[in-house]
Amino acid sequence: MDEFLTMFDAGSVEVEGYVFAAVGAGADRVTPLLGDFPGVVLSHDNAPAQSVVNGPEPQVDRLVEALRTRNVLCQKLPFRSAFHTPAFADGLRSIGAALGRWKVHPTRMPVWSATLAAPFPADEEQVNRLFVRHMMEPVWFRQTVAAMYDAGVRVFLQVGAGQLASLIGDNLRGRDHLAMPVNVAARSGLNQLRRVATALWVEGGAPDLRALDVPSPAGRPPSPAGQVAPPAAKPAGGTGRRGPVVRLDLGGPLVRLGADAAGLLGFTATSRMPDGAAPPPAATTAGATARTSAAGPVARPVTGAPAAGSGTPPATPPVPEPAGNAAALAALHRLAGHSSAAAELAALLRDTAEGAASVLSAATGTPVRDRPAPTRPAPPPSGPPRTTGAPPAVPAPRTAPPGPGAAVPAPRAATGPAGGSAGGTARPGGTGEVVGRVVLRVSIETMPYLLDHCFFVQPDDWPVVEDRWPVVPATALVQHMMDATEQLLPGRRVVAVHEARFNRWLIAEPGQDVEIIVKAAGPGRYAVNLGPYARATVEVADGYPADPPQVWWHDPATERPTTLPADEMYAERLMFHGPRFQGVTHIHAIGDMHVRGVVRAPEPPGALLDNALQVIGNWLITTQPFRTVALPVGLGHVRFFGPPPPVGREFECVARVQSIADGQLVADTQLSYQGRVWAQIDGAVDRRFDSHPQARVAERFPERYPMSLFQPEGWTMAFDCWTDLVTLGMAARGILGGAGYPDYERQPAKLRKQWLLGRIAVKDAVRSRLWEDGHTDIYPIELTVGNDGAGRPWVRGRPGRGLGDCDVSLAHCAEIGVAIARRRVPGAAPGGPGVGIDVAEVTGHPESTVGFALTGAESVLLASLAGADPDLRWLWFTRFWAAKEAAGKAEGTGLDGRPHRFVVRSANAAGLAVDVDGRTYRVAYREVGNPEHLPARRYVVAWTWGPEPATGSESSTGAEPATGSEPSAAPGGAVR
Repeated sequence: MDEFLTMFDAGSVEVEGYVFAAVGAGADRVTPLLGDFPGVVLSHDNAPAQSVVNGPEPQVDRLVEALRTRNVLCQKLPFRSAFHTPAFADGLRSIGAALGRWKVHPTRMPVWSATLAAPFPADEEQVNRLFVRHMMEPVWFRQTVAAMYDAGVRVFLQVGAGQLASLIGDNLRGRDHLAMPVNVAARSGLNQLRRVATALWVEGGAPDLRALDVPSPAGRPPSPAGQVAPPAAKPAGGTGRRGPVVRLDLGGPLVRLGADAAGLLGFTATSRMPDGAAPPPAATTAGATARTSAAGPVARPVTGAPAAGSGTPPATPPVPEPAGNAAALAALHRLAGHSSAAAELAALLRDTAEGAASVLSAATGTPVRDRPAPTRPAPPPSGPPRTTGAPPAVPAPRTAPPGPGAAVPAPRAATGPAGGSAGGTARPGGTGEVVGRVVLRVSIETMPYLLDHCFFVQPDDWPVVEDRWPVVPATALVQHMMDATEQLLPGRRVVAVHEARFNRWLIAEPGQDVEIIVKAAGPGRYAVNLGPYARATVEVADGYPADPPQVWWHDPATERPTTLPADEMYAERLMFHGPRFQGVTHIHAIGDMHVRGVVRAPEPPGALLDNALQVIGNWLITTQPFRTVALPVGLGHVRFFGPPPPVGREFECVARVQSIADGQLVADTQLSYQGRVWAQIDGAVDRRFDSHPQARVAERFPERYPMSLFQPEGWTMAFDCWTDLVTLGMAARGILGGAGYPDYERQPAKLRKQWLLGRIAVKDAVRSRLWEDGHTDIYPIELTVGNDGAGRPWVRGRPGRGLGDCDVSLAHCAEIGVAIARRRVPGAAPGGPGVGIDVAEVTGHPESTVGFALTGAESVLLASLAGADPDLRWLWFTRFWAAKEAAGKAEGTGLDGRPHRFVVRSANAAGLAVDVDGRTYRVAYREVGNPEHLPARRYVVAWTWGPEPATGSESSTGAEPATGSEPSAAPGGAVR
């Protein structure tokens, strides 16, 4: 290569007057237009929406203008040549002279040519000719990616610089693949390699992560603390190697944002003013006004030069933001309460502004204050306008007296209010300043009522509380933020909570301390963060508003009785609320977009508002055919018009549904007592989750219902019924418990679902045997699944329940998991030949796979069964392979990379006979398919109950090739 570079004349590759232009349209759209532009040709067919052309600059300029008139994005590129076009013929003279000096070596892996859209030929002369063609013919990148994908390539790693990975993504959009760069400017080389390795692991690969460990320099003693290591010595001389000089075109066009670009970031930079100079008044700034954005005051001071003899620079007045920007941002923040896209965009703009401010602050030495917490205006009240009236003469206490065993402890510790007065009332000095901190102890010991608010149903005597997942309700998070604010602001009352957001579930076991931070956020408003779990803006006043909104009324003619009474809602576990959270006592009626009921104030903090949200849940369950599981993610505004009520008081509750979509439900609700509104929630946002009917009943009553489907032959199958990672992870936690969940997390992300399907199927296969034996209420968590040293699975029951032992086998593929279980013969030791099952998708394979899997005799048998029908051939091949796998699992070894050790001796409609090491397994099979909600696939399930006796007498296992069922097992195993 060095010799080639020495001979290479860099100047020869420049073709005077020729330029490239990138076009935001595919070659099929661009090529027909090129005839009107002499000399312009296609040089790159990159993607369905990107191509590159080359030609004489005047003609390329004309083409660019013509395309822009058609609303096609295009841009001249800042380098001049004619690579990949016939005009480059003259530029090949120095390259051509060098071609004869190099030797083409065989490749260790296929190298694809973007000229052929196929691998390079092996012949050296053909490679050299192809190299010349490559310089003079278009680059068919789109066709090359498609051909690689058709050849089975699914992972594309970009080694060099550029945007090829994104182009591959454009070409393969909607198809399963991974495309990512290995070298990026944003990360160091090793960090990006670790990122690539992680992505490969997620996709099911097995990268050697040890290669990415940085070895410590051998024998180098650590530097003393505080001592800076000397720089490495430079070599005495250079390498003596000089490459050709390549000229760069530094006159490329810049991307300009325009004169108003600075205003897009929410602040305006100003130059420093001379010492003592006063800033111009705001009125002299064109179009500038004081900031009144709904996001709160965020103008940042810009400091001038330090005063003479002063150690700190004097502050100059904040620079106002253009009114148009403030109005636009205010509108965006208002939309954020109803649109997740608007909320994400608002957050992005805010983060961008903060990042830019930090960079400019560091560059100019200008300090920037911490940003204030965003606030949003409360919505207009329903009914007549209201004003804040005088507070009651004697405000009622915030919390009702705790009942036995349900005491709500006060926060353990709190810092004093920032800037507090002698009397302890917080008087924060400015927006964004910390008023104080409160530490909240979250545990079952301090919050025992959370045992009635657990995600997972487990045995009453299950010793591990964590496996129930006791979770703090969203409305309790709001109540704790309110309590912390009032604790730090004595004498003030929380009258509203705005924009409450619930970021994570707060689990009470194991116990933890959570810090609540309260910051000033404007007059009477405080931004409150409850650790990383929740945040809200809390509004305080001296007393509650005296004029609440009118009670909502609905025409009874628009209503109908609910099909789900309140007591049935709890008895059927349609909500995971135990007795201390069961406050809905009656559902009056439901309408197309509303529901009315009665709720009784429970004792736990925030539980009254939680019950108001349960009323909305009743409407969701009774009116919607699917996605009836919903969890709160935010509350737009909660307004209070009186002190907290005593425990047991009954409220009329009316809920109105604002909107409902597949993924979200938004509703408002009122709680009123004796004709007066006590509280109103506007914009309660619930995220809706998929819940498959088979999975939902198993989640509600896991002790009695399986998640798998029992088959007449005695085995089980479970299909993927989760459409998102949240519900998948929740199912894994409930079924596996804390002891088994780490095994789930250790699986590559792409294989976790299949792994879990296998665990579900085998637990249900064992439970079916135990139910048949008369056992009742067996929870999945009471069975532990593991593997022995050879990989064979085992299942053990919870000690003390007398569940007995079973021999088991399981398998999984794509969206299905299957399993089989047989009661272990008394006195039989584990480890010998047993049951086996496998599942395989019916699909075509390379002939090399057939040769690897089958012996010559088996190939002859396959041909006799399938004849000339290719579809039948692949079906029988899948049966052969699944039968071998089932026999291997029954042996306890698997195929062990030696499929020829397992020989299919005979096969017919009744089953297959597989020989291995002198034993014969009768293997039954059946075809199954995915349910309608999953991708269309066909599978072969093959299973065996064990080896045939060596004497050839009737099988001691009771295996019957015609059905493959175990005689002692009740067909179907339906739960009774």
